[in-house]
Amino acid sequence: MMIFQEVDLESLERRLLVEREQAGTAFVGQLVFGAWARRPE
Repeated sequence: MMIFQEVDLESLERRLLVEREQAGTAFVGQLVFGAWARRPE
């Protein structure tokens, strides 16, 4: 049986930051990508 707990965003953010630092990884949030091209004449 799973028990769900309510978590506020600040504590979740702190916990995820600690876990990311311990794992030695990086996080890229809201990545924005753009491209430009033209058809050769």
